[in-house]
Amino acid sequence: MTSHQISGYIIIFSGSLLFIFVGSMLCFAPVKFSEFMRWWAKQIQFPQRSSYDVVYETSLRKRLPGLFLLCFGGLLLFITSRSLIREMQPLNLTTHTLPLERQNPSWVQYVSSLFPIAFGIFILIRTDAIVDKFSHVSSGHPAHADGLTQMRRLFKVIGFAAVIAGLYAFTRLLPMP
Repeated sequence: MTSHQISGYIIIFSGSLLFIFVGSMLCFAPVKFSEFMRWWAKQIQFPQRSSYDVVYETSLRKRLPGLFLLCFGGLLLFITSRSLIREMQPLNLTTHTLPLERQNPSWVQYVSSLFPIAFGIFILIRTDAIVDKFSHVSSGHPAHADGLTQMRRLFKVIGFAAVIAGLYAFTRLLPMP
């Protein structure tokens, strides 16, 4: 196993554990999670919601996304650990043949790899509209210009990352030369 593969596994394991942690906090302790996120938003000077908007929601609006994150993190952890176990097993060349070419992907794989690209392009094109919508989340008046610049950068990075992830997934589906 190369160092590149090891670093990939570390990144995927870390991400899946983060999904599991955030999902379990949202699913089982949404009030504590809201308090932590409010504290963290103050620390990074993110625009705050007014106290009127802050309601301790323990309904499905927080628990259901938490359950989805928890399940996604668990699935990601399961797939990655299964892949790591298979990678660690010794390869017996007499009984195991290496695939020389990739299997033909289905149309569902092509379409699902295009979703992040479309999402990222949408965010990159509509960044100002998204930031304007989020800037009035505070007590009805616009947020600081500094906060808006940080939010613009954040949404541009998210859009760029989604496009890169979609392009990577799409190019993995293309036939090898």
